[in-house]
Amino acid sequence: MHVLPDLHGQGIGTALFISAMAFMREAGYVSGMLGVIQANERARAFYERHGWTVRELRDNGVEGMPVAIYEIAL
Repeated sequence: MHVLPDLHGQGIGTALFISAMAFMREAGYVSGMLGVIQANERARAFYERHGWTVRELRDNGVEGMPVAIYEIAL
């Protein structure tokens, strides 16, 4: 999920997040996982505000960038 910087703060990310969570629940998933580049503090704060917790930190993730792996119970 990505929201263009010019559109930050308008609730677009939250709307996408709510829709994605509903989709996963309706599909029968009991948990979700995602990866975020560790240096992306804005994205990490967003997910943490919405109940995601860090499960693992990987030094070599997306294109060699360190990644934080998040998990949430649905």
